[in-house]
Parts: sequence; structure tokens; C-alpha cells
Amino acid sequence: MKLRDNKLKMKRKKPMNRQKPLVGLSLVLMFVLAIISYQGSRRIRVDKFLRVGIKNQKSGHFNLAKKNFIKALKLNPNSATAYFNLGTIYLSEKNSKMAKKELDKAVSLNGGKAQYYAYQAYLYFNQMDKREEAVKKMEKAIRLDPKNYQYELAIAYFYKKLGRWEKSKAAFRRVLKLEPNFNNARDELAAIYNKLGETKKAALIIKEKERYADKGKDGIDLSGNGVK
Repeated sequence: MKLRDNKLKMKRKKPMNRQKPLVGLSLVLMFVLAIISYQGSRRIRVDKFLRVGIKNQKSGHFNLAKKNFIKALKLNPNSATAYFNLGTIYLSEKNSKMAKKELDKAVSLNGGKAQYYAYQAYLYFNQMDKREEAVKKMEKAIRLDPKNYQYELAIAYFYKKLGRWEKSKAAFRRVLKLEPNFNNARDELAAIYNKLGETKKAALIIKEKERYADKGKDGIDLSGNGVK
């Protein structure tokens, strides 16, 4: 009789609630989706601050630009773009210490961006008297973006100021190969030829200018204004 009662009790036991694992899984999924949504929203806000900051920078409103880039960094401390643009603003303001700090940080976060090295080079050469280091930085920029004539132009001027005439001459020739319409480079190249006593080559370069009259480019712009 007792055995029968025990069997009846076992039969009367409530069935196991098999929905609990499903409820737990749903909560986890909702949590993951909430995180993804938050991160997406944060990226949108970061992009907005960067976009507005760059617009401010182009129009010369540097203080407003800095505020927007700083807001972007509060949301994303690893934004190389924000650090870079802050660096270019400080560069244009001749605040060498802050420019170096921000540009170095940008390079540490994104070491594959030629423009970052180019601005570092300009800063080191013109405001910090680190000329050898500046040359290495510009050489790095050229390796990353070998078709950018402005980087070749910059290093041509670096070599010229350092008195490295052969290297400067070669760099100006590369400028003209990349940008044949840039007559200012021809003037510089002719001046170097004359300095080295190669007057015939200088004369040929000057004569070559006639084919490109009024087609010259403005040249390098590393002012920090209008950076993307």
C-alpha cells in the first residue's frame, strides 16, 4: 500500500518548468542588442562631432573645432582622427608642445596614415628644430603615399634647407614627374642647377616653363586649415 501511495505522489509532482532557460536566453539577447544599439548610437555621435569639428576648422573657427574634437574623444578615446585634427590646429597656432602630443597620439593609433607623418615632419622641422627626425617622418609619409607630390615637395625643401643639394634636386624632379604643371618646382630646380654650376640644365628647365605657363600649382599646404 505504501509503495502504491509513493507512486501516486510521484505522479502528482508538478512538471518541470522548461521555459526558464528560454526566458534567460531572451534576457541575454535583449542585453546584447541594447549594447549594440548603444555602441551604434555612440559612433553616430562621435562622427557628428568629428564632422562638425572639421567644418569649424575649415572655416577658421578653431576654438569651436577643438571643443567638438574633445567631445568626440570623450566618447571614443581612440579616435585617431580627433587627435590628428587637434594636432593640426595646435600646429597652426604654433603650440608645438600640444601639437606634438596630439599628432604623436594619432600616429600611435593609426600608423598607416601618410598625412599624419607629413604633419609631424612639418612640426619637427619648422617649429621644433628636429630636422633629421623630420626628414625621416616625411620619408615615411612618401613610402605610404608615393604619388602625393606635396610630400615630395616638402622633403625637397627640407633637403634644400639642410644643404643637401643632390637630394633636393632629385626630390624636385620627382615633384615634376608627379605634377608636371608645377612651375614653382622648376624655378627651384633651376636655382639648384645654377648653384651646382650646371647652367645648361638650368637654362633647359627655365625654357621648359614656357610650355606650362600659368599652369602652376599653389604648392604644399600644411597649415592645418581645412584638414580632413
